[in-house]
Amino acid sequence: MIVRRRTWTYRLSGQDFARTISFDMPLTAQKARESLIRTFGTAPLEIWGNTTGGGAWQPLPARR
Repeated sequence: MIVRRRTWTYRLSGQDFARTISFDMPLTAQKARESLIRTFGTAPLEIWGNTTGGGAWQPLPARR
């Protein structure tokens, strides 16, 4: 199942706390990860997408 979200939460290497990033259009986890790599030069250790119904955060596995 391909999931698209506008808001993603991520944690980079060396960070203790997660941060949030938002996009104008819903993106897949891969596109959000690619945007973070372009911005910070490194892939996030963890990335989560929020459900549209305001439910719990869903962790997605990081690619290495």
